[in-house]
Amino acid sequence: MPASAPADNHNNNNKDATVTPPPGLPKTVYLIRHAESEENRRIGSVKNVFTSLRSFSFPSRLDVGASLELVNVAAQIDSPVSYLGKAQIATMAQQLKQADFVKLSDIQLVLHSPLERARQTCLGLLGCVAPLKATTDQHHDEAIPDLPRVAQVDLLAEKTPSEWVPGNAGALTARVQAFQDYLRAQPETSVAVVGHSQYFKHMLGLDFKFANCDVWKVEFAADDRGPPATVLVDGTTYKLPPPWSNLQRLYVSDPIPPPAKEHAMG
Repeated sequence: MPASAPADNHNNNNKDATVTPPPGLPKTVYLIRHAESEENRRIGSVKNVFTSLRSFSFPSRLDVGASLELVNVAAQIDSPVSYLGKAQIATMAQQLKQADFVKLSDIQLVLHSPLERARQTCLGLLGCVAPLKATTDQHHDEAIPDLPRVAQVDLLAEKTPSEWVPGNAGALTARVQAFQDYLRAQPETSVAVVGHSQYFKHMLGLDFKFANCDVWKVEFAADDRGPPATVLVDGTTYKLPPPWSNLQRLYVSDPIPPPAKEHAMG
């Protein structure tokens, strides 16, 4: 049975909205957005094309070609990390290693999305990833000892095309709530979560997206009661919905220029 089954089963069985899950222990949660994916690269190329056209200049053939790749919708839903994404992982992994992040943060549990870009980022940054097919929820990089428990949670998948449809906004909200119930049920109190920008943005009620490979720290309360928590991020005040509070950015992914060939102009 997949490691994420408890979360999915909880979501399916929670038919009665009046049922309140039992309170758990408060947790410190480290949210990590995946490295740049091929989808991110293609969308960036679309933006570059429109920027060029607005300035009455010719877009690069590389940007035009990457934009056309978006026609393959299936390839965008579960795209791997890009060339730049691999460089981001290597750079951030070095930051976390130098800071002894896993040990000093006392990471006891690692949860990640089932999508390939999140799996690649989790393995690259934290040295662990849940196996695709196994009876255990644990797989560790042999070079890194004493790693925490790791599980793939399907509820963490990025916002789906159907969840973008007007009138279906509640679907993502329900999925986020199911994940929070699952998280609350776990015994660990220090948890790393590798996931996606739109998902984290919705979960925390933000109007901005985390940058690729950035690492954020946030507190997770024992229950959903209490008023929204006020937090200041880059000079702007936000109100985080319960059970979240004290959001702060810990590690910023250094900007890495793409390889020289990606600057070629048509």
